[in-house]
Amino acid sequence: MGNYMEYPSSWDKTNKYALKIYNKCKVFYGPDDEEKFMKVFESSTFYNVFCFIALGYTVLSLAIIIIKKDVYKKTKNSLVLACYSNASLYNKQNNQETNDNEKQNKFVNVSGVTKRVTSYFTESKIVTALMIYMCISLFYDVVISIFEINYTMNPVSKGFCTSQYEQAPQFILIGFFLFVFAPVAYLNINKLRSNFSYGKMLNISMILIIICSMLYIMTTGIPSYICSPISRYIPSDL
Repeated sequence: MGNYMEYPSSWDKTNKYALKIYNKCKVFYGPDDEEKFMKVFESSTFYNVFCFIALGYTVLSLAIIIIKKDVYKKTKNSLVLACYSNASLYNKQNNQETNDNEKQNKFVNVSGVTKRVTSYFTESKIVTALMIYMCISLFYDVVISIFEINYTMNPVSKGFCTSQYEQAPQFILIGFFLFVFAPVAYLNINKLRSNFSYGKMLNISMILIIICSMLYIMTTGIPSYICSPISRYIPSDL
C-alpha cells in the first residue's frame, strides 16, 4: 500500500462502489488517516438543516400552487408571453405605449425555433411532459434495481450504492436543461429588455441555476473535492 491509507476495515471489499471511492481517495490520506477519511461520509448538521429547509420550501410551494391554482387564468400561450404582456401593460401606464407595442409585436412575430417552441409547449403540455419523464425515470430505476444491473447496496448500514446507470435520467435532464431549455429561456427573457424587477430576477435565477448545474457536473468528477471534508457540508450531488 506504500504511504497510502489501507482499505477501511469496516467496508465491504466486494462492493464495487466502495472500492471505487477508496481508489479515488486513498492518495489524499496517509496510513493513519482512516478515521479522518471515514468522517467525510458523515453528513454534517448544516447539510441536514439545508435538506429540511429545501424540503419544507418545496412542500410549501406545492401547497401554495394547489391553493392558488384557480387564481390564474388558463391561456394557450406560454408563461413567457404572458409575462411579457403584463410587462407591456405596466409600461403603458408610464407613457411608453408606442414603444412597448413595437417591442411586443416584434417579440410575438419573431420567427424561428423560439416562436415554434413557445407556441407549441403550453403549460399543460409542459406538465404532461414532466409527468411522462417522471414515469419513465421511475420505471427505468425499478427495472435497473430488479435485475440488479450495477445496483447493489451492501452493506446497507454503510449506504454504499452503485448508481452509475441509475443517474442516467438525471444527467439526461441536466443536459436537456443546459443545452436546450436554458438557451431558449434566456433568449426569451432577454427579449423583454425592460426595467421592471421581475425580468432581472428571471435572468439572475436562470444564471444561478446554470452555475449550480455546471458545479454539479464538475464536482462529481473531481476526486479532490469528493474526498475532502468540505463535501460533508456541500456534497457534490447537492
